[in-house]
Amino acid sequence: FFFSHNDVMNADELVEIRKRTFGDIICENTQISKVRENVFRADTPISRQCQTSSSMDITKFQLFKAN
Repeated sequence: FFFSHNDVMNADELVEIRKRTFGDIICENTQISKVRENVFRADTPISRQCQTSSSMDITKFQLFKAN
């Protein structure tokens, strides 16, 4: 992953990136209310509520910090 290379992101940024799942991204970018527990596996239940998805705190990223 590009973000795992040395000196690309600081520790706070890496924590924010790594806590996210593909299910979180799907929830934030669609109008659906639930996703599969594992969005890569069709045999997992569609039971994870999108309202409980993990949002990213962009204030942890240097690009968005006040100078």
